[in-house]
Amino acid sequence: MVLRCRDHHDEASAQQFYDAGAHLLSHLSSALMLPVSVKNNLFWCPGASTLHEIINAQNMGADVVKIFPANFVGGPEFVKAIKAPCPWIRVMPTGGVSGSEKNLRAWFEAGVVCVGIGSQLFTREILAARNYQMITTKTKEIVTTNPIHRSSLVQKATPMRS
Repeated sequence: MVLRCRDHHDEASAQQFYDAGAHLLSHLSSALMLPVSVKNNLFWCPGASTLHEIINAQNMGADVVKIFPANFVGGPEFVKAIKAPCPWIRVMPTGGVSGSEKNLRAWFEAGVVCVGIGSQLFTREILAARNYQMITTKTKEIVTTNPIHRSSLVQKATPMRS
């Protein structure tokens, strides 16, 4: 599991999250995050909702671009549509991603390089009860019961721009 820093708005706050242990920066498609990412060798995954935003984020140096809210911008069909003219883009959907094999298969067949699962793991009930062990249990269940993340679909989804 990777600690993600989400609510940062400038270079100083991003640096504070890194100093606190964050492994990657995401959320805003802001070039302000790039210096912190490069300086600390962090994975930078800014958010976007349109093809224009996705291409801009990749041109700024994003490792992967987070599509959010993926289920509301068209789901796997949106990914297929944008990958057709731009097969080099590297995207990760969040919002509408569950741990079911059917759901994961749809995303990976569409061409994503990875997925972000949030509310399916961090439910209100789990957080209210502070049942952090359940988050670990659910994560292990998703990883061990879904072979999709190890399949050839993942390899097909990762072409690099030449």
